[in-house]
Amino acid sequence: MSDRPWFLVLRNTPEQQAIFNWWVGLEQRKGERAALRRCDSAESAMKEIGSLRLQFTLQKLALKVSEEAITNVAYVLAHLKPSDELLKQESEQRFALLMQTYKTRLAVQMGSEREGGAEKPLISELRFQRLLQTSTQQNDDFSIDLRRIVRHLDKEVKVNPVLVADDIFYRFRALKKPDEYRGEKSFQFKLAKDYYQEVFTYQKDEQGA
Repeated sequence: MSDRPWFLVLRNTPEQQAIFNWWVGLEQRKGERAALRRCDSAESAMKEIGSLRLQFTLQKLALKVSEEAITNVAYVLAHLKPSDELLKQESEQRFALLMQTYKTRLAVQMGSEREGGAEKPLISELRFQRLLQTSTQQNDDFSIDLRRIVRHLDKEVKVNPVLVADDIFYRFRALKKPDEYRGEKSFQFKLAKDYYQEVFTYQKDEQGA
């Protein structure tokens, strides 16, 4: 088994590291992060320097993702902060530490059990189902919901920003080519599978089997 997380779009290390470096760099560019956080939608973030900086970085790597998708990544990731443990590391060691420590995909974390053996996920099923519904729409509702979710999750379990970006990029590919991304390749199926397979690990069968 690989000691690194698996990716749907960001399959090359330079792409992953570019997003990581941009995200960690917001610690020094606090004004850019604050401006992105003040945006009330991903569309309003398109003109912000933080978003444009990430677009420029990924375009140099010839990553085949849309500017809209990159803007959505910037809009969401601006609400995640690196952990103190990560920032204490030497800069050249931070990326490797993140990828070795935080390997769980976002939907799995959403379905993780709350503390205390409550048999309830960190993100309720109702809230998760709303996220699935908005993920098919050509508006900012999905990114607004996702931003709130990652901000909540990051207080409970540390979220890997590169995996969040990977999910966002995959969603936009699926929106662009709905006939190609159907069935098991659909974004909704991948999220639902991750979420519910995690929920099933701790929820008891109602019939007691």
